[in-house]
Amino acid sequence: MTNRIPLLGFLVAALVLILAPGSARAQTSTGSTMLLMYDAPDCSWCRKWDREVGGAYANSEEGRKVPLVRAYRGDKRLAAVRGLAYTPTFVLIVNGVERGRIVGYKGADFFWGELGQLLQRASVASTFDRASTAGPAS
Repeated sequence: MTNRIPLLGFLVAALVLILAPGSARAQTSTGSTMLLMYDAPDCSWCRKWDREVGGAYANSEEGRKVPLVRAYRGDKRLAAVRGLAYTPTFVLIVNGVERGRIVGYKGADFFWGELGQLLQRASVASTFDRASTAGPAS
């Protein structure tokens, strides 16, 4: 009987780790692909991204294929994402696994170009209708 208790405890702990959100993989609402934006309320570069890209992102081909999900310090979805120090940081999550990131925001052209390269490296997008640095299609 005493040998079964440690085994039972181990199995319960393993089950909790498997089922706990963010335990070993970044959790997504769809379970497939998202661009996780590590944001902060006092981040001026995040607000600049909002003004220059944010409104267009959701309507872009990239935004439709890879939805943006904002996360703030303490968000459970950040549990499996290591090394977050700067805001904004954009983390590409595919099937719960980080496939790459863009650290910081240096302007709209830079963002769209880096995002295009990131999506191609991760094999998320074969091609889009526009050049990767052209920004959202009008």
